[in-house]
Amino acid sequence: MPRKNGHWQVNNSQLVYGNPWMQVYEDDVTDYSGVRTTFSRANVRDGVTIVALDSDNNIYLISTTRYAVQKNSEECISGGIKEDESPLDCAKRELAEEIGAFSNEWISLGTIHTFPDKLEHTESLFIAKNIKPLNHKPPLDTSEKLDVSKIPFSLAVEWVMNSKIMHSPSCVAILKAQKYINGVD
Repeated sequence: MPRKNGHWQVNNSQLVYGNPWMQVYEDDVTDYSGVRTTFSRANVRDGVTIVALDSDNNIYLISTTRYAVQKNSEECISGGIKEDESPLDCAKRELAEEIGAFSNEWISLGTIHTFPDKLEHTESLFIAKNIKPLNHKPPLDTSEKLDVSKIPFSLAVEWVMNSKIMHSPSCVAILKAQKYINGVD
C-alpha cells in the first residue's frame, strides 16, 4: 500500500541488504511532480560522539583506519547505540571502552543527521568534562584498533577547520563544544 514520505509517495520499499549494523532499501517513489523513480536509502544504527575533556581542556581523540574511505581518521570517541541503551549510557560505555576513562559531568550537545538525503541515522553529541582514568579498561570490540592522543582543544578546532579531522560528527561536536570551552552557557 502506498504511503507518504514528505512530498514523495512511496509505492513500494524493498530491503536489498541487511546486517546487524545496516539495512539498505530500494524504494519505488513518485515525486511531487508525478514522476516515478527509484530512491535508495540506508538505515544505520544510531550512535554517539563524545568530546572528552580533561580538567585542562585537553581533548582525547582516537585515530583509526576507516574501511570505507581507506584512510586513517582522527576522531572524537564514537560508537553505536545498543538496543537496550540510552544515548548517554552508550556514551559512558564508549568512553570507558575506547580510552579507559569516565566522567561525572556530561553535557548534551543535541543530535544531528549525518547525511539525511540517503541515510537514516541520528548521532547524539556529548561533552564529557573532567574525565578521569578507570582502574580497569574494558576490552575493545574485536574489530577495533585505536590509537589515543591528547591535544589542546584549540588545536582540535584548527584540525576541524583545516580538514585534518574529517569525521563529520566529530567536526560538529567540536565546533558545538566551543561555546562551552569558551565559557558561554
